[in-house]
Amino acid sequence: EDAANKYEKTDAIVSVWDNRRVTYKEVLHQADKLAAGFLSLGLEKGDRIGLWAPNIVEWVIVFYASARAGLVTVAINPNFKALDLEHVLNVSGTKALVCLEQYKSINFYDTLKCLLPELEMCSTKRLSSAKCPALKFVVVISNAPLRGAHNYAEVLNAVDTNTVEGYHVNPEETGVIQLSSGTTGRAKAICLSHSQVVNSSYFLGKRLGFDKAQHIICVQPPLFHVFGVVGSISNAAHFGATLVFPAPMYNSTENLKALENERCTLIYGTPTMYIDLINVQTQLKKKALCAKSIHRRCSIFSGAVGQDQGQTKCPTNFAGIWCYRNIRGGFCFYIKRTYSWAKN
Repeated sequence: EDAANKYEKTDAIVSVWDNRRVTYKEVLHQADKLAAGFLSLGLEKGDRIGLWAPNIVEWVIVFYASARAGLVTVAINPNFKALDLEHVLNVSGTKALVCLEQYKSINFYDTLKCLLPELEMCSTKRLSSAKCPALKFVVVISNAPLRGAHNYAEVLNAVDTNTVEGYHVNPEETGVIQLSSGTTGRAKAICLSHSQVVNSSYFLGKRLGFDKAQHIICVQPPLFHVFGVVGSISNAAHFGATLVFPAPMYNSTENLKALENERCTLIYGTPTMYIDLINVQTQLKKKALCAKSIHRRCSIFSGAVGQDQGQTKCPTNFAGIWCYRNIRGGFCFYIKRTYSWAKN
């Protein structure tokens, strides 16, 4: 709300793939409308709402709407198949799920029908599932009505109000549930409080100097990751930064185009993402990594300590900052400013 009042006409999100620009004022307006819509479905304070979608504008709107309504966002990997999705929905106790209908070869709704055969037989749009008993509502971002699911646009416009009469949120209450990577077993749910998300994102931005200049950030990592929730969405709101989504799913070629066309001043990513960018730049014979051509000041790395293979390939006028993350602590427990790297 403070960000919307302070930076109301500033673009909060630039979604390159579908040519959408949403200001901070519009984000708040849509988030409040959607929050009211969620409450009209019958959701109550503390209920978990799953967000199963790639990097799209609606991801950010749902995230803020959930917080405004006193709900808990469960950030779900859009690459999850039916078995992983079932595990996450049950371990988190998700009561409502918001998903995209389809993106390229990933058909979210078809995956849901495989997991929840009751969906196609549900005429009341209130689900009763044997495999996921806590799940009662499915909201799909789609241009067409789908059996057993609420349409996102309908929920957004369900209540004619510009503000949400939600719940008072205690800063120490859980605001987000992140899932571990599951490399050593099934994904585990990790609860982050509102104060953890807000404080971590604020002080991360202060350490990076976001309070000294407004940035245009190219977001390469997925939003479901803590890098997306804390390092991107929440961080940007504190300082009026613009988030640029080159494509819903990772695409190094589209990332490079967005960097140049949107004149990004900051890049988020992991070491391998930067190596991909440099390889694409080389293949296309572009000079897009030159700060003069795209006005970029610095890059934010997230990854394991010691992963410095991307540094030696960056140009001399390209400053870098390492962020070593701890998902249980709300993203960042150590920030290291690197040197200006020598050309390879």
